[in-house]
Amino acid sequence: MKLFSAVEDFVNESLASIPSQLGRLRFIAAMNKNGIYKHWGMSKRHGADEAQKAISEVHSDSFEKVLTSPVPNLVSEDREIAASSGSQEVELASALPSDLRGGTPRHLKWILRVVGLLNRDSMKKNRDA
Repeated sequence: MKLFSAVEDFVNESLASIPSQLGRLRFIAAMNKNGIYKHWGMSKRHGADEAQKAISEVHSDSFEKVLTSPVPNLVSEDREIAASSGSQEVELASALPSDLRGGTPRHLKWILRVVGLLNRDSMKKNRDA
């Protein structure tokens, strides 16, 4: 059995099957309940405190990557997510990590809005064609 740090374990095991940055942020946001992350396996393997620290760190990484990703890439990721699992809105409060690393809630809100609008417009054009 390989020994991973809690961060490596979360990235390599829990997030490995989620290829997109937007998908990862959505996954982590779904675990975030008022700043407490619910992940039974991580808590069992690494202890509750270590699991919280690791997921929080990865949440900040994911948030930062979404904010710095080109919008066309995020639009494509959002389409793939919608095609595979249906539309999944991100609750802004849950998507925000405790350490914003210089990012802002307003920036994320803008990105999510633009991605949603571009995808809706694209779907409408495809329907009308």
